[in-house]
This record gives sequence, C-alpha cells and structure tokens, in this order.
Amino acid sequence: MLNRTGLDGELSVRGFASGSDRLPDAHGQSVAGWHSLGELLNECRQITLFERVRIRSVSASSPGPEASAGCRWSDACESSTDRATLYPPKFEVLAMTAIRWATIGLLGIAFWPLKITPAVEFKKIRLTDTFYAEAAGLGDIDRDGHGDAIYGPHWYAGPDFARQHQIYPPEKFLPQNYSQNFATFVHDINGDQWLDVIVNVWPGKEVFWFQNPGEAGGAWQRHLAYPTVDNESPHLVDITGDGKKELIFHTGGVLGFAGPTDPTGVERWLFHPCSDNGNWRQYQHGLGVGDLNGDGRPDLLMAEGWWEQPAALAATPWQKHPFTFAQEGAQMHVYDVDGDGDGDVITSLAAHGYGLSWFEQIKKDGAIDFIEHAILPAVAEKQLNGVQFSQPHALEVVDVNGDGLKDIVTGKRYWAHGPTGDVDATGPAVLYWFELARGPAAVGTTAVHYSPHLIDSDSGIGTQFVTGDLNGDGQLDIVTGNKKGGFVFLGVPQAL
Repeated sequence: MLNRTGLDGELSVRGFASGSDRLPDAHGQSVAGWHSLGELLNECRQITLFERVRIRSVSASSPGPEASAGCRWSDACESSTDRATLYPPKFEVLAMTAIRWATIGLLGIAFWPLKITPAVEFKKIRLTDTFYAEAAGLGDIDRDGHGDAIYGPHWYAGPDFARQHQIYPPEKFLPQNYSQNFATFVHDINGDQWLDVIVNVWPGKEVFWFQNPGEAGGAWQRHLAYPTVDNESPHLVDITGDGKKELIFHTGGVLGFAGPTDPTGVERWLFHPCSDNGNWRQYQHGLGVGDLNGDGRPDLLMAEGWWEQPAALAATPWQKHPFTFAQEGAQMHVYDVDGDGDGDVITSLAAHGYGLSWFEQIKKDGAIDFIEHAILPAVAEKQLNGVQFSQPHALEVVDVNGDGLKDIVTGKRYWAHGPTGDVDATGPAVLYWFELARGPAAVGTTAVHYSPHLIDSDSGIGTQFVTGDLNGDGQLDIVTGNKKGGFVFLGVPQAL
C-alpha cells in the first residue's frame, strides 16, 4: 500500500499484489524488488505536474500508528525496517508526463493500473464484558433511523450503543461453560414492520423468535419456531424466492428449511425436506446457501457436498453432488472469487482447528467440480503473511473496503470448549478481514490474491456474527459476541 499526502488529503493505493510481497511479471514469474516501484509509477499517473509527494508504508496487518514502520515490499526489507531502506523518507516526484508514460510503457502489463480505495479502520465499542451468547445481530429495532446492535438478551440502541434494552430474561454464563444462544437473526416475522429477533438456543435444540412489542413497548413475546434445529451454522435466507426468509438447517438427519405457516408466524413452522437421511447430528459443522450451477435458484451446501434446487421446489430429494469441502466448517458462502462468471465456495476447513480456503469451480467431464486454494493453511506451522489462528468458527463474505469485490471477515472463536479443549485455545482472540484483490488478468485463479488485515486482537468471534451499515455512513460495521462479551466495530470513513 502507498499512502499519499497532498492537496487532496491521504490516499491509499491498493493493488492486486496486496496479498503477496512479490509482483508477477508478464510470464507469471516472481519479480522481487519491483512491487513498490510499480505502485509508485501508478501513483505518478495520478499526481499533477511537480506535485510534492510523501510516500510512507503501512503494514497490512499491524494496528495503530506503529503501522507506519511496517514493511512488506521485498525480501530485503524486514518487518522492523523503515521504508527508508527502499526509498528516502521524503522526496519530490517531478511528474513530467513524457518520462512518466515512457517508463510505464516499458513496464507494460507487469504493473497493471491499480484501484484507489480508502484505507479501512474500525472503532471498537464494547457492549458488555458479560458472556451472554456466541452470536450477534443488528437492525433498527426501535425504528428511530439508527441501527441497533443485538447481543444475547439485550439490544443496544444506536448510534452510541450505550442504552441497553431487554429482549428476554438475561442469564450470565461462565466462559468455561456454554450459553443458551448460538445464533441470532433479525427479521420481521409477522409483517408488522417491526424487526423481531430469532434465537437458536443450542445446536439440536429449539429456535425461538421474540416478537418486537413495537411502539406500545412492553415485554417481548416468545414463540417457538421449530423444536429441533441441528447444525452449528443455521442460516436465515430467502431460499424459495418469495421474498420471505426461511430457516436453513437439518433435523433428524435430513437437510431442509422451515418457515412460518401463517401470517402471524406464531404457529410451528413447517419443515421442507431437501435430502435423503444423511445421519447428520446436532453438532454438525458446515452449512451454506448459494447458486452454484447458475440457474438462479439457491442451492444448499454442507461440508460433504451440495444439493441442487430443482425447478419445482416441492420435488424431493434434491440432487446431491458429493464433494469434500471441509472436515468441519462453519458458514459456507458462494461467490465468484476469480471473476470468471461462476460461483466458487468459501469455507473454513476446521471450526476447531486451522484452515480457510476458497474452492474454484471448474468443469470436469461436463459436471461441476472444484479445486481447493488455501487462504489460511490447514496446519499451525504455516502462515499467510505471518498470520495464523485456530477456530475460525464463523465467517462472512462481504465487501469491506468498497472496491466492488467481496472480502472475508472471520476470526478466532475464543475458548470454544474452555481453556484447554481446543488447539491454541488461549491464543489471542483475533478478528481479521481478508482482502480480495485481482491481478492484471482480472479473471482466473492466478489473478486472485488474499491479504489479511487485523481488526482486533481481544474480541474474536463466536458461532455466528453479522455485518452491515449500522450508522448509515456507507462503511461496513461488524457486531460480534462470544465468551469475551459483545462488541461493535464501526467502520471509520477515510477521506480520499
């Protein structure tokens, strides 16, 4: 990343090589030592004649003001070395048009034009340090125009999240144990224009929805949606295309979805089976929804394959396409990572171990198949740009920096099974976003680069969290909850 301080303030120049410390040349070979120069030349294209420019490096993974001493430009530049090892700390670029364009022409496609996007920073707000839940939600609960945060039995009123309001009777839990809230969704169930809160109390147990009392105020009424919801990553999405969201899960070993049977949502929801009995249990890991075959209909995914939604929704079972995506994943997402027009799969590999990958969709003998590409390695000893952590038990795929590409937000589930129950259980409770960038080709596997950015090191994730714009400033915000409490991370607007 290059930052420029000039008449128009500070710019971050992010490029396709942000996930790598070496830039490939036109033949795909690694060219050491030219990464920063290429970005410098692109910078020259953006500045006016004789503009004074100060260039400093910013570490992609180190928080705080100390980041200005970071360096990821070449093998010759260690992390503790200042930017001056490559260039003087201050100098003038005489941006003479002829010289500038002649140099760029010589380099050709090796230094493709880079997108200019604002830097990403977050403001951390601790809602509470009490362990109430392993999940979180967001939405404008009181319809005052400000987004609110939901963590456990309370909703916290925006924009400052200082006022706490009860949804259901609170119960505090010890971090060595477990809560009674493993998933939190926010949706208007009964169509009264007030957002309700849906809670999965435990994998394999009930999902209740709590009815927003609305303008009249008072207690939230609790209604049973479904009594036995298996899997640790249920979803609430519109899978039928009717504009109403359904709960995606499996029960009794059968994968499917459930939704209200009457307009009030009070009656027990009806389960629609989509698979044969797969003998899946309550603590199954890995579940997702997305259109994999491009027919416009969302399909269902689990760690062992995907189920194709038929043209007639009632037709069962849906056709299963076996493929091993993960050992025990979390939320699984479908997104066109490489820009080639089809849906790829993003998932963690072991919710209580290590690994994060994207699976490139290909055609093999005319059928959909996948090739795995590691983002975070599946073994503790290997890293991505110095980053590794265990227990990526929840993840979201969303555009964090506003460049039009969806990135990954995930982190470490802190003390999932207590202080000794998992690998590196006591490691820092980190929250990261992994920036997706594409290279000169713009399309294809070789164009894809992921770069990790630390958001926080003392919060982490639970079994589910949520992203969105809480305060209407156009920046992505994050709400998380786990055994360290509840947190809001507000995206801080950065001037171009």
